[in-house]
Amino acid sequence: FNLNLDISSTTLEVDSDLLQKLKELRTGLASQNSIAPYMIFKDKTLEEMASKKPKNNSEFLAINGVGAKKLKQYGELFLEIIN
Repeated sequence: FNLNLDISSTTLEVDSDLLQKLKELRTGLASQNSIAPYMIFKDKTLEEMASKKPKNNSEFLAINGVGAKKLKQYGELFLEIIN
């Protein structure tokens, strides 16, 4: 079942199962590092990942809220779940 989220007049089809897995990964990483989950990725960033399903580093980097540092820190882990 997919949620339609209106983000700047573009409707994203979010894979809710994938979104749940991404949130679980983020929560685990946050508690390991003693930081708040949103400091890893905001919900909107995870929603975009669950919608666009990036397949590689350059597609992952194109997601709103992902920069070079976060790609390096978390890209592999998140891409593994997405793919």
